[in-house]
Amino acid sequence: MHELDVEKLEKAAEEFRYLLERGYPRESALNFVVSHHRLDKTHKLILLRGVFSSREAEERRKKTVSFEKLKGSILAVDGYNVLIVLETMLRNQLLIEGDDEYVRDISGVHGNYKIAFLTMNALKILLDELRKIQPRRVLIFFDKPVSKSGELAGATRQLMRNHGIEGDSLTASQTDNAVISTGEIALTSDSVILQKANKCFDIAGHIVKEKRYEKILRLQCPRK
Repeated sequence: MHELDVEKLEKAAEEFRYLLERGYPRESALNFVVSHHRLDKTHKLILLRGVFSSREAEERRKKTVSFEKLKGSILAVDGYNVLIVLETMLRNQLLIEGDDEYVRDISGVHGNYKIAFLTMNALKILLDELRKIQPRRVLIFFDKPVSKSGELAGATRQLMRNHGIEGDSLTASQTDNAVISTGEIALTSDSVILQKANKCFDIAGHIVKEKRYEKILRLQCPRK
């Protein structure tokens, strides 16, 4: 990925927020800003995943539980969403923290995700953290349409047993719905799930911050 023009990105983010605050449709506002500032796909993706209206960001903050609340709860994990962020950290690549304070990747690989050596490393990091949390039960979901999701779910299930974590790992045709409907707290940074779930927590963001990962771009608008 080429070097980012952070100054131009900050100006575009400010303009994008301005339009969102005034009720402009998200997609058309984004396209206008991208065209106006002549941004490429990477810069556009950062705006898409990192900039939100103050109302939407505040709604997500209100749904976000504290780390301590995870103990003894039933946790539903958006598997690929979490693993991709952790793999991005392991690759020493850029992450972003959005206006809603959730950490996201900017790889755009989700639908074309391929299991690699770093996948298992990321999974072990996740499970080590989940074991420390001491939840009542953990359900980790992987998107069925993604290649080899069944194999990954099976490997995850075995590693959960090895870690002494109660729960299961499954594939789902609609992971968003599975995460929202099965757990007490959704562990993800996916915007669709954050909008619909009652309680959320950014487990991947928590881990990368806990490890003091430095390659996190923050374009956050100051709270009012």
